[in-house]
Amino acid sequence: MKSIFKRLLSIAIIASAALFVACEIDEGDKVYTPELGAVDEDNIFTVDYKGGNQVIDVFASQPYTVEVVKGNNWIRLGTEESDLRHQTLSLSGDGSFIAAYHRNEGTRRMGIITLSAENRVDSIFIKQTGRTSSTLEVSNRSMLVEYQGGQCSTLLKSSVDFDDLKIDIDYGEEATSNWISNIECVNNTLNFDVDPNPNAKSVRKATVRFSYTDDWAETISTEIVVTQDKEVSITENILSFAEMRQKGERDIVEDVCIEGYVVSDPTYGNAGPNTPITSMRIDYTGTKRIVYLESLDGRYGFMVEFKAEKDNILKRYDKVRLNLNGCYFGKEGSSNVADKDPIRYYINEITAANILSVESGSDSTIPHKEKFFHELTDEDVYTYVTLKDCEFPIKKGPLTPLNEGYTGGGVATIFTANRISQYPLLVRDSHGNSFYTVTNTTCTYRRTGEKLPYGSGTLSGVIVHEACDRLEWDSAKQAEMVAEGYSLDQIYNLGNIGRYQIRHQSQSDIAMASDITAANTTVICEFAYYNKDRTDCAVNVDPYYKMYYPQYNSAATATLSHSSESTVSGASAWYFLGDSKNTQAVGSGVVDANGVKVDGKQISSAENSSAGSRGTIDASYGCAWTASKWINGSSYHYWLVEFSTASALGSHLSMQFAACNLGIGAPRYWNVEWSTDKSKWTKAAEYTVPDVAQWSYTAYWQLCGYKHINIELPDELFGQEKVYIRLIPNSGLAGETMSYDGGIAADKSSGLAYLTVRYTK
Repeated sequence: MKSIFKRLLSIAIIASAALFVACEIDEGDKVYTPELGAVDEDNIFTVDYKGGNQVIDVFASQPYTVEVVKGNNWIRLGTEESDLRHQTLSLSGDGSFIAAYHRNEGTRRMGIITLSAENRVDSIFIKQTGRTSSTLEVSNRSMLVEYQGGQCSTLLKSSVDFDDLKIDIDYGEEATSNWISNIECVNNTLNFDVDPNPNAKSVRKATVRFSYTDDWAETISTEIVVTQDKEVSITENILSFAEMRQKGERDIVEDVCIEGYVVSDPTYGNAGPNTPITSMRIDYTGTKRIVYLESLDGRYGFMVEFKAEKDNILKRYDKVRLNLNGCYFGKEGSSNVADKDPIRYYINEITAANILSVESGSDSTIPHKEKFFHELTDEDVYTYVTLKDCEFPIKKGPLTPLNEGYTGGGVATIFTANRISQYPLLVRDSHGNSFYTVTNTTCTYRRTGEKLPYGSGTLSGVIVHEACDRLEWDSAKQAEMVAEGYSLDQIYNLGNIGRYQIRHQSQSDIAMASDITAANTTVICEFAYYNKDRTDCAVNVDPYYKMYYPQYNSAATATLSHSSESTVSGASAWYFLGDSKNTQAVGSGVVDANGVKVDGKQISSAENSSAGSRGTIDASYGCAWTASKWINGSSYHYWLVEFSTASALGSHLSMQFAACNLGIGAPRYWNVEWSTDKSKWTKAAEYTVPDVAQWSYTAYWQLCGYKHINIELPDELFGQEKVYIRLIPNSGLAGETMSYDGGIAADKSSGLAYLTVRYTK
């Protein structure tokens, strides 16, 4: 009641002042000011659907009546909880009453209670949520009707009565008549009549909109786009996906139709790629404009790119028919497996006008394909596939372990730096195949505060081929393009990261077990944090396995060291799990394995720091380690891993690690070499390390995070008492601000944020 007394005190002061002035002027009568109203300033109370009581405080200077004028079938009044049965109350003076509201099994609703006195009325609004959501959907959002006309039908799913819907028909600017009539709904089936098309040589369109404004003054709506065919049916030329592929690239200048299922979902911001405009500007409409359409049998897929966001009215699982007249059908890629560039087909220059019919579907209506990664072919590109026996081998951080200060997109992040649009996260399967799943910086569930799944399972999504310049870069191709007159900003998509990647379309597509005991691989050793004694930093590791840290003593079960140990130090990393939308700088964003936020580990104190340090964790907490002494006369220093495989029984021995050059000038090109005696070294693989992103000018090949790398190791390393693996530079080439590998390696830091050795059980 504190606010009541404040307002009464204000009234008393004003009244006293008025009385004082009046007395000073003459001896006239006192001026009476009636007061009546709810204490709550906006008079609106939002209550839960489950039912309950709402106490409403009132200030009043006179007798008044409380009455339910709307909602009298679910609202009751009283002054005591034992007497909540009235529709009206007679009260007087300051006080309160109780409004009891019933459980609401339907959609949200609003009741109105009035307070009325002789010369004043006030209204109180009770907004109650509903157990069920308001729905208004049609199964066919776009329909193609023959030119002869006739009756059309579609299913209508509505939480409100059909008679309460508002119906508007838009025939467009060139309409000559109202040719849709007799709209009715019988047993959830919507019927309407279409007149014959008087112009048998042209197609005409109309949009039928259904809308409903609920008690909360919010409107829900749906619409049907009705396209009426011409005399020579445009659907007579429906081509299969195979026939479209055979006809090859071309501008389509005739009525050519295709039918397929939409297998992408723009809802969560990861449907398709957001493409760079320059190295520091990104077109974030891509994921909303791009649709992946697969054939009705699920064999082939096309990438369909709409001209504008508003043109894409399609939803996941829709069965859609398109007229491709005015569009371009393209092809890119190579049939040579060595090129890692699959044949793929796309359609662009498409608008909403090309959509002839849309029929809503569900997961059960589309074909389902389950494969191992090695079973994929180019025919699977742009189709929805479930990949079997997958796991994330680098079990640290979120789906996008990036420096948040460099991200953007406005959907899943508060930042606007726009330097990076996606992150490819490493995936591995039980057959030893490694590949990447692509997650946009606009993906709404990319940093939820949950740890990555530690076990194995399936990973579903659309099979794609996308370059990632942040992980790889073809400097020879860059040189060719510069010689042809291209500027650096015009050169991108040179980073081939494999023949196939997979784009998950919703969080449920990642169906891996949470526990490491359900993994298809066995971990031999795992290095995730620099300081083994650190107990106060977030630990993203499963308790079933011992956590190995870098230790420099021979008694350790496994060690990770540097050939010049004195140079090794802790380093910052971007592996925190927290929600990127958080608005507090220090004390939020770091989340432990149980999803609990830990205070004080996030170092950036600015909301959008120009230094781009938002999201990093202080080096003293041991999230990564770094060294800067790489050149050793005519040879190089190296990272060294020591472990045993004497008791390992399985296949596909491999190593995964996360690397980044934390200073421009650290070595670019590296070898992985192995030994069993620490004297004879055999090369196993090569890899490149990206430079950390620079704020003033971020080149395409710079990464605001650590690159995840997979290395296959030979089977002959099984059964060994001692195995040594070293990561060593293979040349003195290094990056420069404007060059990928034009410099000579200097005394600059290169770091690791994670390293593990594992095999398939």
